[in-house]
Amino acid sequence: MAPRFSFALALLLAAFAPPARAQDTPYFLTYSHHLEEPGSLEIELNSNYATQRAGHDFMAPWMELEYGAKAWGTT
Repeated sequence: MAPRFSFALALLLAAFAPPARAQDTPYFLTYSHHLEEPGSLEIELNSNYATQRAGHDFMAPWMELEYGAKAWGTT
């Protein structure tokens, strides 16, 4: 009885869960308060160091640059 009740409760909660929200809005190019200010540059550095069981360790770095070119878009 308990597993059936737990499953039914989980199913009920999942059915009435609110939708998830993301930071960015679903449009491609238009003004948003999340964009960079005109003339400003954002530099983001990320890296991932991982090990493998049957291989060598590796590091995967990357860099993201975002420049506020106009008030209505960034590059």
